Amino acid sequence: MPGVSDALPQLKRREEVTYFDCVKVLNLLIDAGRGNKNFLGQYIDAETAQWADVVKKFESGAIFLVDTAHFLVHHVTYELPALKKELSRTEKELAELQRRCSEGVY
Repeated sequence: MPGVSDALPQLKRREEVTYFDCVKVLNLLIDAGRGNKNFLGQYIDAETAQWADVVKKFESGAIFLVDTAHFLVHHVTYELPALKKELSRTEKELAELQRRCSEGVY
């Protein structure tokens, strides 16, 4: 299924799969019409049932909170500073291009 392979790239190791990835895959399966349940409330489709079980295991004992905290710490520590640096470079480049444009140098 193309949506699942986009949500969960093949190069991602099992240890790198987060709660958010699992929820995304489960939602894609449900949206694709594979979310039918039997009278006991269990998913009929085996793959959907497996992903629902993984999400349920993350949610039991609030394990997903640890995963979420790790995700937030990583993004605050690494991703935000990188984005700020890129924004600064882009603003400098924009100022330089505006200066050149006002001088008539293209």
